[in-house]
Amino acid sequence: MKQFMVGDTVYFVESNTRVIGAEIVGIQYGRYIVAYNGGSTKICLSGNRLFATSEDAMAAVKKSVPVHQEPSPSSWRLRRDLPVSEPGDGWTGK
Repeated sequence: MKQFMVGDTVYFVESNTRVIGAEIVGIQYGRYIVAYNGGSTKICLSGNRLFATSEDAMAAVKKSVPVHQEPSPSSWRLRRDLPVSEPGDGWTGK
């Protein structure tokens, strides 16, 4: 892991989709405090999430990000299918 100093420009990957450039503004307990969005946003990151160049950060982005798929209606558990006569489900059965 490369050691960075306060004032260094670093890059990190957000949500495994995009690379963000930031500046180190502090170091505490082995973690780096970086500022981005023109210094308006700060976040604390471990050193293994920081890269010296944007190319290194892009290489770390996984090439195949799984796409979230909505469940099909046939897989939904419909309310009418829920058992309501079992003890502990709040149904009195009266």
